[in-house]
Amino acid sequence: MIKRFICIAILQLGLVGFLVIAQNKIEIFADVQGNDTLQKIITDFTNQLKKSQAANFTIQPTSLFTGKGIYIGNTSFVNQPVKPSSKLLQSGVEAFSIDVNSSTVQILGNSNMAISHGIYSYLDFLGYHFYFANPDWHIIPDKPNLFQKRNIVSKPAFDHRRIWYGYGTGSKIADDDYNFWVLANKLGGSMDASFGHAYEDIAFRNLEVFSKHPEWFYPPLAKGSLPYDAKFDMTKEDLIQFIIQDVEKRIQTSLKNGTDVYKMISLAPSDGPGTCNTPACQQLGTVTDRVYYLINRVAKAIQKKYPAMLIGGMAYGEYMSPPTKRIEPNVFVAITTAFNTSKYSTEQLVDEWRKKGAMIGIYDYFSWYAWDFDIPGQSLASRTTDIIKSIKKYYDKGVKTYEAESSIGWVSKGLGYYMAAKYMWDIRTDGESIKEEFFRLCFNNAAGIMKKLWQEWDNYSFTTVRESDLARWIDYSLEAERLEQNALVRKRIFQVKSYLHYLFLYNNYQKFKSENTLLSLLSYGYRKLDDGSVAGFPAFFELGNRSGMDRMGYVENAKWKTNSTPVSPEEIDHLMKEDRKALKVPDPVREFTTTKKFTTIPGLSRYNKLIADSSQKTDDRYWYTNEWVIEIKDKGANNFIDFTGDYIGDKTNIKPITISIYPYKADGNIASQPVLFYYEYKARLVREKISLSLLAPGYYTLIIVDPVKIFGLQFSPSINFSMVMRPGRQINCTAIYYSFIYVPEGTQKFNIIKTGLFGLITPTGRKLDFMTDKVEEIQVDVQKAESGLWRIKPLYGKLFVEGIPPYLSTSAKQMLIPANTK
Repeated sequence: MIKRFICIAILQLGLVGFLVIAQNKIEIFADVQGNDTLQKIITDFTNQLKKSQAANFTIQPTSLFTGKGIYIGNTSFVNQPVKPSSKLLQSGVEAFSIDVNSSTVQILGNSNMAISHGIYSYLDFLGYHFYFANPDWHIIPDKPNLFQKRNIVSKPAFDHRRIWYGYGTGSKIADDDYNFWVLANKLGGSMDASFGHAYEDIAFRNLEVFSKHPEWFYPPLAKGSLPYDAKFDMTKEDLIQFIIQDVEKRIQTSLKNGTDVYKMISLAPSDGPGTCNTPACQQLGTVTDRVYYLINRVAKAIQKKYPAMLIGGMAYGEYMSPPTKRIEPNVFVAITTAFNTSKYSTEQLVDEWRKKGAMIGIYDYFSWYAWDFDIPGQSLASRTTDIIKSIKKYYDKGVKTYEAESSIGWVSKGLGYYMAAKYMWDIRTDGESIKEEFFRLCFNNAAGIMKKLWQEWDNYSFTTVRESDLARWIDYSLEAERLEQNALVRKRIFQVKSYLHYLFLYNNYQKFKSENTLLSLLSYGYRKLDDGSVAGFPAFFELGNRSGMDRMGYVENAKWKTNSTPVSPEEIDHLMKEDRKALKVPDPVREFTTTKKFTTIPGLSRYNKLIADSSQKTDDRYWYTNEWVIEIKDKGANNFIDFTGDYIGDKTNIKPITISIYPYKADGNIASQPVLFYYEYKARLVREKISLSLLAPGYYTLIIVDPVKIFGLQFSPSINFSMVMRPGRQINCTAIYYSFIYVPEGTQKFNIIKTGLFGLITPTGRKLDFMTDKVEEIQVDVQKAESGLWRIKPLYGKLFVEGIPPYLSTSAKQMLIPANTK
């Protein structure tokens, strides 16, 4: 019996693997003597292995390696007993190889950083997965076979890979968790790009010098003042010479101390607009020319002495457009994917900046709390399909660095962060397999229901969570707990429930903006700082500071600091019950989807009184992206749009408002459709008559994209039209004063989801006022004789409807509704 057991073990593990584990001793060969970095890497490695192996790990120098055990080597070290492959040596500083057979694990790296990448890839191969930063989301395999056959050489898709918290965490525990997660998921990179806002750093590090030179700033500063957004006057030659000296000092100090700071030093302006605009600065050229005049001067000054050194900058805001002059070859430019005031798309900017000689990287926004407030579907990180597309798109453009500003709040965004890290390393990653593995390993028997929850988050379109949706998500989490009793899985479900309670508190604050509702939200976020499941820390700034309420912002004596006790599972159970009871789930309504065939309003004369003063008005205003369905009845010059735009008048925003027309698509998906008509509105407050005379009779999808300028339009009388409302493309306006929806016969109730002031008038003259400037979901009861045309007066903000056809028009006569609607 004993002999049979030994034979089976030898077959399964290999002779050496079996003997090493059986004797409770595993030898690791690595030259850690005098190499603190490698020592830490090996210590972290053994600490992870000890979580699943009851073994004694001993570290031996590589000179004692005889071909059995775990060998870890740096290819840059001389006289290594294990020789690297030529493929590995030619694959760059971050590349590693892993070779495993029945008796040996060999991990080689072209640097200590590469060795770390190799170790965590090996752990991943064994079944260790570090999905989210908090350890509750780490998967530790049970007694994995260390000697499973494996042979790979791997290098990163991007030379710089960073996902970082724009606001921070407010917690040392959360910071430590994040730092480990970064290491375990192979983020970082050999380029170590540095290109952030730097003027303030230069000035504050040299405060004594800059205080003596107020003329170095634009505008010149009053003595003794130095704001964080101060800008330099780059025509001051003594300023340029001082910055050159400052950069050279930093390089010399870095080289002396053996750090990597010297690789790239940023000279990007401080945040916000305001680049020097004196007559002398104007002589330097465009705003971008002025910013890069300083960068080029410094870059050129250090080229010969420090040829490996780079100067970092950004394409951002008012200096988004490429310069008119060449960029020095040692200048790196990170192109931001937001705040684009140029006439180019981000992809076009990559090409245009390259033409000027710059090395190019991408600075993306995976999550910014001021935009998404940790609501599912509102951040790029919470839309896993989109985040993968974004990374692939820029990789295909040849971009070699990818950095993303983000926010803590791992339940809604963690899967996106994890998948982004995977794709930043290997662009060929199978995203669907990653997701399937995540749900299976993290939730066991509850994998199916949790996958359903995440899919709904991935595609969520509402900026404030609807009560019916939140109620359903709570039900999902309770069902998950019923399905799975494993303690580790229930810890993860606890964090999911914690996030759902955050959503409940956020909704409450949006409905009732009082000190009590804000205090409840911020106090809860304060108690959740350590596990990072919700975006508690950013809320102190974007909700607390901006509320204007006393001691509700990020201040020393903030009111939300009174209770720092972590939230317990028992407390969350109680809160879930209370939240679920408080949520109002509207009655079911009829389901209407977009249609393929349309008609105008039947029996329009019945509504003469309702529409008497509602002819199209030129003061209706729209912004962002909106969709229309239009009908061309007869081809010819009678078909046109009167269009006026740029009511905001932001002179730094030169991006045009675009009008695109496609073959009609009922589902609105025009991605693969040919553009039949395209127009760019570049004027300001100039009424332009846009001809549609070449369009043949038929239905069309019209999309207007506004880069936050605000526009107004009127269709000619020969064109029938309606705006189309979708969850992912709701009506978005600053104000529409006269518009219409249609309530078919038999409709008893319908839902309105609005964000601003809103009023309705029924065919019988009944008025419904919802004149509150806040997000609301309203269920409207339809009374007797109220089917037909309803008037909206007014509409501010965003609008979506359910239970009636999802169309709105500013002209009753030209309104399109589904054919055969009564």
